[in-house]
Amino acid sequence: MKTAFKILPEFSAEKAYHLLAEAGRDGISLVWYSKEPLKIEGLFIYQSLKNTTDLTLAEDLQKILAGENLPHYHSCRICYNFKESLLVPAEFYKEQNSSGLLDCMYGTMPGSRYFSETINEIDATNIYRVPGEVHEALTNRFFAAQIIHSNSCLVPYTRQKDLYCIVYNSYVKAILYIEETPRLVQLYDYNTPSDVAYHLLNICAQHGLSASAITLTLSGFIDEQSNLYAELYRYFLNISMDEIPEGMEVSDEIRSHPDHFFSFLIALAKCAS
Repeated sequence: MKTAFKILPEFSAEKAYHLLAEAGRDGISLVWYSKEPLKIEGLFIYQSLKNTTDLTLAEDLQKILAGENLPHYHSCRICYNFKESLLVPAEFYKEQNSSGLLDCMYGTMPGSRYFSETINEIDATNIYRVPGEVHEALTNRFFAAQIIHSNSCLVPYTRQKDLYCIVYNSYVKAILYIEETPRLVQLYDYNTPSDVAYHLLNICAQHGLSASAITLTLSGFIDEQSNLYAELYRYFLNISMDEIPEGMEVSDEIRSHPDHFFSFLIALAKCAS
């Protein structure tokens, strides 16, 4: 697991920092923030190797979190970012069917932990599962942390954004809205820029959308001078780089980076506050 970013929060005896941890097969991101006013103070981002097994991921997380002298925090929320997640309309949701639905969609995964939470903004329930080894590694380190899935925060956040894409180290997350109704939320692995373009074009084709007409909003680790951006611009003529959510303050060092690098993490922190 490699360190991609490490921006320390400024030490202050007067401030009570809170921690958000987004964890998935791509690694883990740690965001420190303060409240009243809500401000992002620091962040660490660690990226795992592609195709890392769940057991290796859990072991790597244990090593990273045990070896780092993490700044103090008063509360913690873990946002899981595993692809085994489904949005179920409220009228069809039955708790006893959750594990069966996930196993049917993604295959069985012995030892998984199953969770659910209501997304009131879209009148649906997000059901998801997490590798047991990873859950144990994180909850042992972040005792008494609140648990949520990142989709439960990002789906409401992207409501006005047509096709929203977060670029991670080894996969992308796509969220599609049509007429303010979520139609797709999914993670896709990629190796090349062409892979990302294929996934997004396929989403458009499946939903009868024109790639040249809709707005594609990008967040995460993509540069406007990169081959990935150039490949996407061949097909998507209306590309918008995501901005830091309204009502958020950020430290000067974080502000020195493009807004879209961390906008999705800042949106998660705003949701957690």
